[in-house]
Amino acid sequence: MKALERLNQLNRDLLEITYYRLDVSKLEKEIIHREWDRLQVDDVKEEITI
Repeated sequence: MKALERLNQLNRDLLEITYYRLDVSKLEKEIIHREWDRLQVDDVKEEITI
C-alpha cells in the first residue's frame, strides 16, 4: 500500500510541475509578444526620425 501511495504522490507532483511549466510557457510567450511590440514601435520611431 505504501508503494501505491508513493506512486500517487509522484503522479500529483508531476501534474503540478506540468501545470507550473505551462504557466511559465504562457509568461514567456507574453514577454516575447511585448518585446516584439516594443521592437515594432522602435522601428516606427526610427522611420519617423529619418
